Amino acid sequence: ASYDRLKAFLESSGPRLIAQNGQFDLRWLSTRGIEARLDFDTMLAAHLLDENSSVGLKSLASSMWGVPDYKPNTEEWEWKVPEYQDLLYYVGLDAFYTARAYAVQRLQLLGDKKLARFFAKVMVPAAKAISKVEQRGIYLDSVRLEERQHQTLEKRTAIESELNQITGRMINWASPQQVGQVLFNDLKLPVTENNKTGPSTREGVLVRLKQHHELPGRLIELRETYKYDSTYFRPWAEFAAYDSRIHFHYNLAGTVTGRGSSRAHQTPRNPFVRSILGAPPGKKLIKADMAQEELRIAAALSGEPTMLREFLEGIDPHLETAHVLTGLPRDQIDLETRKKAKAINFGFLYGMGWKNFQRYAIEKYQVYFSEQESKEARTKFFTHWPKIADWHEQVKRIVRKQKCIRYLDGRIRHLPGITSSNQGDRAEAERQGVNSPVQGFGSDLLLLALVELEGYVEDGRALDTEECFTVGWSHDELLFEVDEDVADYWAGVIKEVMEHPKLMDVLGIQLKVPLLAEVKVAQYWAEPEVKSETPKMPL
Repeated sequence: ASYDRLKAFLESSGPRLIAQNGQFDLRWLSTRGIEARLDFDTMLAAHLLDENSSVGLKSLASSMWGVPDYKPNTEEWEWKVPEYQDLLYYVGLDAFYTARAYAVQRLQLLGDKKLARFFAKVMVPAAKAISKVEQRGIYLDSVRLEERQHQTLEKRTAIESELNQITGRMINWASPQQVGQVLFNDLKLPVTENNKTGPSTREGVLVRLKQHHELPGRLIELRETYKYDSTYFRPWAEFAAYDSRIHFHYNLAGTVTGRGSSRAHQTPRNPFVRSILGAPPGKKLIKADMAQEELRIAAALSGEPTMLREFLEGIDPHLETAHVLTGLPRDQIDLETRKKAKAINFGFLYGMGWKNFQRYAIEKYQVYFSEQESKEARTKFFTHWPKIADWHEQVKRIVRKQKCIRYLDGRIRHLPGITSSNQGDRAEAERQGVNSPVQGFGSDLLLLALVELEGYVEDGRALDTEECFTVGWSHDELLFEVDEDVADYWAGVIKEVMEHPKLMDVLGIQLKVPLLAEVKVAQYWAEPEVKSETPKMPL
């Protein structure tokens, strides 16, 4: 009853509702039975107007009007309920500066029609949609979680014992200093990278050292067990305790490129972890993934005729690169060769040099290229798709002239580093000018589909949330929970929307290549390749 008046006001079609981080407010109000409107979000507006600056309200107040931090007794607030007058003062200033920021940002957005349209049609509705996704959460199988925790502990114990036998003594394998002693002093492995405290032992270094000794590879597996337990299994067990669901928080203003960020995005692709999350009994999980999204967007932006033709003819770009690289018939190319081709495509797509590509291929794909092979791969890539190089140069000229680059949907990536006196900063700005409109726009495409499927697009294809609703978002993938008997129907609707969201037409986006969504109905987010009642942790 205490929320009745607030509910009536926030759900009415009255004055515009302005929020700072409205996604959080909507989620909190929903737990009180209030489905509030959201008309403007000052945090999202700040991010669109300058993605390189902090978007917190106190930071905005400071940068806009020189206001000092106005939260009183910060340390005391951590331990007790603040005094009523202090609380009233604090929330009053929050409301005041949110209103002031809105007045300024509204005029700034109106000065850029494309950006204003993207904000109103995509970002604000996306905050509403993502708030619902967060509220629902994704189902966690507690039995599988317990199994994975047990298997992880067993594997950790076995690997630690094996490594101690190799070294002949007990080592704290969680200590970078002791690991460095073993690798570089005892085993005399080459130092490939240094940090402030000495030789680096990060994962990328260990991947490169695998070719010299078995220990780095086993150490990678050991660190994986540490991370799985501390970052996923134990927190998930705690977070899902009350409703058997993981409620990931998704940040729409957390990266400079505009790509979304969350713990869901950080969840490893390893099925050993992902197979814990899925749909409850009687339901199914729909997994909708955009296929070769970055290459398709790059083809559209560059106008590369060979790449455009290949996509229009349905040719697998990784298979094609493998064919060009090796000269082998396409039907004779194995998975390892295709993986090398995938590394080539995503490495050189953004203009990477051959030397950096060597490291990238080892660390990202665990495939090895010699110096000569790297040079030849780069030459063949740009010989096969020559307009990609022309596109790189065109983007660099735009960045140097305009100090920014605009995405196909109207979003802007500001690149002030292009005016730096440091050559490395300028080169990084040029690289971001090529990279951001592909990766950032790719992430935005999923938002276009999500906003429509959650019912925020006029005359769009919306889900019937009594039967099917969104429960997750990760990189180029959306996850839906669906009633088992209508799973195939809704999978078809989701595929149609993802391959051509109605908002593409609203925003005036015309791609020269078709988008392709791969949609699957399953019980879990992923399944280990070796299926059994108790899946083994992959080695």
